[in-house]
Amino acid sequence: LALERDTQEAGKVLLHKDAITSLEEALAKTRGANAVIVGGRGTGRHTVITMLSRMIERGDCYAEIEHKRLFEFDNTVLASLPDTEFISVFSRCFEEALISRNIVFVIRDTSELFDIGQKHGANIFQIMERFISHTEVSIICVCDQAFYQEGTHKMVFDKDFEVIHIGDISSTSLVPYIQDHATVVEKSTGKFFPAHSISLIASSLAKYFTEDSPLVKTSELMYKIATNNLNKEQVILDDEIIAETIKSLTGVSTGEIGEDEKEKLLNLEATLHQKVMGQNEALKMVASTMRRSRVGLVSGAKPIGSFLFLGPTGVGKTETA
Repeated sequence: LALERDTQEAGKVLLHKDAITSLEEALAKTRGANAVIVGGRGTGRHTVITMLSRMIERGDCYAEIEHKRLFEFDNTVLASLPDTEFISVFSRCFEEALISRNIVFVIRDTSELFDIGQKHGANIFQIMERFISHTEVSIICVCDQAFYQEGTHKMVFDKDFEVIHIGDISSTSLVPYIQDHATVVEKSTGKFFPAHSISLIASSLAKYFTEDSPLVKTSELMYKIATNNLNKEQVILDDEIIAETIKSLTGVSTGEIGEDEKEKLLNLEATLHQKVMGQNEALKMVASTMRRSRVGLVSGAKPIGSFLFLGPTGVGKTETA
């Protein structure tokens, strides 16, 4: 377990080294030591904060921040406060941090907290305004690109925060991380991941497990592949075993197309017509897109398909979807 934990941490630091360094440098400033981490779900935006927190705990960081302590706002608690108390409680947190002089506040979901403040008749940026430039308190906000780009938000972030953008994790960058995990899993299960299987796992994590960071899902997926093997005597974990495991977890077929699936794909229009009357052109377009995706003729970085169904009520838009 210790080896696995060390392997996971080393891999996460490697994948997010630049972002962690940028965050560390931002917090080490003498004034305006604030940062906003901008990225979508599954990019590892919270992992960056977690890794820096552990570095501070170990003393493996800049001297300027080794005494800092990270505190995360609990949006659920703040949402439950009466309107009359929200502003006073939120403000008091910062006032007490000025006394402690070593607090870094983390707003894990800035968009959610902003909406909570609005419902309480408050603007969290206006409350934080008089604390943002203080040397004794720092703030780390986390948000997606859409929230960051909103007019007044972008003005505040660009003026008073170090902006750290985190893009999607590519399958190529995941390979070294998965290779390290494979060593740990192989030792504990007696199974073996060949090189091609590592690449397949990397591409599958980036494509099919988008709700969380691929870093979070790596260990779980690899252990399931190694332990869910129906043929217990088979030591080498080939593409077929990986495809079956991914299908059991996601419901998505990724391996070779079998006869049953081939039949379904070839007759997809007929299947759709059992529920939708007419709409030949629309159903043909949907079916063609699904077939292209299944045989791999689409970009892994894009959705399988994006459709906008237009028409009056009762023509089959919802049924087609």
